[in-house]
Amino acid sequence: MIQKGNVCLYGFNEALQAGEIAADIGSAWRGETPPPILKPSHSPGPTRTLDEAEAKQVLARHKVPIPQNALIDSTPQLVTCAAKLGYPLALKVLGIAHKTEAQAVYLGIQSAAELTTAASNLFRRGDRLYLERMVESVIAELFVGIIHDPQFGLLLTLGSGGILVEILRDSRTLLLPVSRKEVEQALTSLKSAPLIQGYRGRPEADLASAVDAVMAIQQYAISEQNRLVELDINPLLLCAKGEGVYAADALIVLQQEE
Repeated sequence: MIQKGNVCLYGFNEALQAGEIAADIGSAWRGETPPPILKPSHSPGPTRTLDEAEAKQVLARHKVPIPQNALIDSTPQLVTCAAKLGYPLALKVLGIAHKTEAQAVYLGIQSAAELTTAASNLFRRGDRLYLERMVESVIAELFVGIIHDPQFGLLLTLGSGGILVEILRDSRTLLLPVSRKEVEQALTSLKSAPLIQGYRGRPEADLASAVDAVMAIQQYAISEQNRLVELDINPLLLCAKGEGVYAADALIVLQQEE
């Protein structure tokens, strides 16, 4: 067989694995040539962490959807803003990274009485609060993160969001820049993908809007590649198909300019 120019593979498992690899290579060759990978653009140095309000405003300017919100520095202002936003609400202390563990957040507030009690407790932790309308009818939660790696440049991580990001360790990592197709493939390959696709008769999540949000986040990261150190959105809330997505919490760390 070899003398006649035929390739011989030893072992069924090895032959099947070689066939899969050859198919992947062929698929890559038929696809579009990807853009060049972004190279590392800065060295470690002093950093500044944006608080949640600042980070979300940055994301909103780059067309990443965020819930309706208001900055609060007094109880009277809180009551007025709550009436405009409507219930249920979330109330958080600004400037604390891990709010749940630090007991610096109240979720699912349903009344003015609950709100003023929460504010009384939180004003002991800080003088600026962040009031936000809670997103209802959430189908799935995702983690979206970007870090600047000194060897590989900007790395995008997509995974199951909320507390599942640590429990399931369910994520995919891609080098920027990425295409819409790569983002969609990464999301639909997660262990939590059945939730996005409509598990056991539940509504299908808005995958297209999730991809839109990730692409918008990528554009921001590329525009700030010379000073972006880290960006985390956890969770990115996915509503039913056609109802959009929202960044429920956000962290941005930037290198300080000299």
